[in-house]
Amino acid sequence: MIGFPNTNDPMSLFSRNFVVGQRQYRGSLDAYYPETDFPMFLRWFKEGKFPLDQLITRRYKIDDVNEAYRALQVGEILRRAIVKL
Repeated sequence: MIGFPNTNDPMSLFSRNFVVGQRQYRGSLDAYYPETDFPMFLRWFKEGKFPLDQLITRRYKIDDVNEAYRALQVGEILRRAIVKL
């Protein structure tokens, strides 16, 4: 999932990118079901099929939560930060 835009905000696309850049844009609400997907992901992780550890860029202590937020804002880490309590 790339993201879910705020439905109140307009979104702009440059039509030139469709022709010159040969880009394709697709929308989907995804098919994500936590009650079945989480157990499957955990099983894959245990079987060595899902490298979950490699998806974690950095871990932060709770005292460093502001640093984690800053790193997300400037793109030093992508997606989520893990804050250990």
